[in-house]
Amino acid sequence: MFTALFRRIMGRVEFSLEGGMYEKLLNESAELGLGIEHIEATPLGVRAQLPARNFRALHAMGRRFGCRVRILKKSGLVFSSDRLFRRRKGVLAGAFLFLLVCFLFKNFIWKVDFYGLSPADSQALRHQLTALSIMEGGRARDEELRRAEQQILLNCPQFAWVSINFVRGRLVVEASDTVPKPQIESAELNDIVAKCDGSIVSMTVYEGNPVKKVGDAVSAGETLVSSVRVGERSKVAAFSHSSAQVIAHVRRSYTSSIPLQYTVNAPTGQQKRYHTLHILGLDIPFYRQLPAEEGHIVQAETEPLVLWGFHLPASLQTVTYLPTAGETVTLSEEAAQAQCRTAILQQVYGDYKKEDIQDIQEECCLENGECQMVMTVSGNMDIAQSAPAAPYVPPPDQPEK
Repeated sequence: MFTALFRRIMGRVEFSLEGGMYEKLLNESAELGLGIEHIEATPLGVRAQLPARNFRALHAMGRRFGCRVRILKKSGLVFSSDRLFRRRKGVLAGAFLFLLVCFLFKNFIWKVDFYGLSPADSQALRHQLTALSIMEGGRARDEELRRAEQQILLNCPQFAWVSINFVRGRLVVEASDTVPKPQIESAELNDIVAKCDGSIVSMTVYEGNPVKKVGDAVSAGETLVSSVRVGERSKVAAFSHSSAQVIAHVRRSYTSSIPLQYTVNAPTGQQKRYHTLHILGLDIPFYRQLPAEEGHIVQAETEPLVLWGFHLPASLQTVTYLPTAGETVTLSEEAAQAQCRTAILQQVYGDYKKEDIQDIQEECCLENGECQMVMTVSGNMDIAQSAPAAPYVPPPDQPEK
């Protein structure tokens, strides 16, 4: 099996010998091991086969023995590929040109690979690299890559470190997420104060001296837990950090207003695209000049060029201009109320937990072409807020520890 496959690859030649001393030629070729097989007599001589690589030696022997050597048939991959490239010289020229391009432009970026990163992180890093003109089709310079690492760390605090390396036409980008720093207790004393008015429902003090109790009404900024504790008998002041959870019943009012008629700049539905080809360190724009950005929504996108799954040392930047025009929006009273309600609820759910809200009262009116809404919310919330401790001044007759 392997012998037949080797013969098919290397090729064989069927030839004829006429005249001269072809008997001596055959005898000497057998001694030299030329591999002549399938010898058949013909009216003028013989015909046989031999490997294509030995035909030159046979042809030289034919001149020496006065024999006429004629090729009758050629077979094998060697001759098939020779016929292919002889008829289609562009195939061979294209392969040579491809190898030449790969060698000459090996210092350009052909592909950018992101390792161990989520799609969102990869997109953020690609955006940063594009802003620094590091993309497919650009030249990879070590000093620019090092500056890009530093710039990305400044612009993207979510990464603890970023590594950008150029390896054989590929730009390999790796990054690691930052680890949250442990919260270190401050050495400065603090009090717990109320962040808004309310009536205390429950109070859990972890550290410090409580100065309010359940049922007390408190005002915003009033001290709930003090960092100073004075002994009842010794009258000695002791200092410590304050920490507590204070749940209070809070009633707050929120307001929002929106005009029933206003003007917005909205896209007209038209769009214009401008393309720039980045290839081998060159920028080739397919336009004369970009229009002014005023009155447009501008979107930029850069994509690598891929041909049949093969990355080329090039990328295509597309800048899309979306023209905008002033458009008058007229709202009904119900639509305006819905927008006011949505804006207020965003604030409410930032202060209250949804399950802690007990009552919501809503008032709405139209005045001077505007819809105005006032929403009063009652519920429980944690009003404890840390603040720097107030300076403690002991009485003249009270010692300080």
